Amino acid sequence: MREGQFVASIIRAYLEDANRDKPNPFADHQLFCEMGIDVLGDVLDSFWEHPLSFAHCVYSRYTEYITDMFAGRIYAHERARVKTKRTLGYCSLAITIIKR
Repeated sequence: MREGQFVASIIRAYLEDANRDKPNPFADHQLFCEMGIDVLGDVLDSFWEHPLSFAHCVYSRYTEYITDMFAGRIYAHERARVKTKRTLGYCSLAITIIKR
């Protein structure tokens, strides 16, 4: 559903003759959505492949960040601002996600 909300303005611009010369005028949005889907896939994979490490991330180290992912705030601009002195961002599982 969120992806549909994000694409509405892109479709409007396309209908107003923006980006019509591109072979795929929605390629940027497609990549954006795939990155969000990758976040969800990596969260599920880490849960199944490393349940103890995942539990440690959820309950001890990165509770706020994992809560954001569970709440569906998987895109960078939706993440809650957390006041913390840690510099890692998301746990090691998600650092690889951000690099994609």
